[in-house]
Amino acid sequence: MPVPLGYQFLKGKTTVIKIPVYNISDFPGSSYVRVKLPNGQIGCYKLKTPDTNTPLRVMTKLGVQGVDLVAATGNVNIVIPSIIKKGTTATVVENTAEYIRATSQANADGILFSLANIAPNTSYTFVSDVEIVNTVDDVLSIRIYNKTQAKYINSNVAGSTAAKGAKQRLTGTFNTGALMVAGDVIELWIVQSWKNNTADAFEFKVYKDNLSIN
Repeated sequence: MPVPLGYQFLKGKTTVIKIPVYNISDFPGSSYVRVKLPNGQIGCYKLKTPDTNTPLRVMTKLGVQGVDLVAATGNVNIVIPSIIKKGTTATVVENTAEYIRATSQANADGILFSLANIAPNTSYTFVSDVEIVNTVDDVLSIRIYNKTQAKYINSNVAGSTAAKGAKQRLTGTFNTGALMVAGDVIELWIVQSWKNNTADAFEFKVYKDNLSIN
């Protein structure tokens, strides 16, 4: 779920408008306007089609857009409680309010979530913060799988590096395609991806606060 970096405040005639400012990478497939926070960090306003709830508007190459003043809530498409291990070598070691920590030792083993509200022939954006706790040279791969049809919708939406001990922001987009049928069971896989075809021990964390598909 995208979390605002901070807020900017604009004083109007009768009220003060509170504007959420996000990481630009939170909305790679959406319209945004770059802004600079007081601490010097570059972020963005998220834009939307103007309506009665967008008093602040800007001109873009797509025409007039409204600044979205409602902080994004995300997670409407990921069923967080559905988390289970994926694969025989995988173990969910921790499942806390902050993160999920898992281990695995095989290609495409890791964790999976059920997805809800996913429509055919529709584009979505994935966002998550992850951390590689232990690896030789393997990485995390984000995959979208159609369980009903037993095939990938996208076998590598995003991928981590092998760097250990620090959060990595992963983002990527996918389209469900015209072959998906409404009612198909769609899964999000966050799994180990081999680099050298050897069964290396692997450990990772997926942080929940930014985990979203929108």
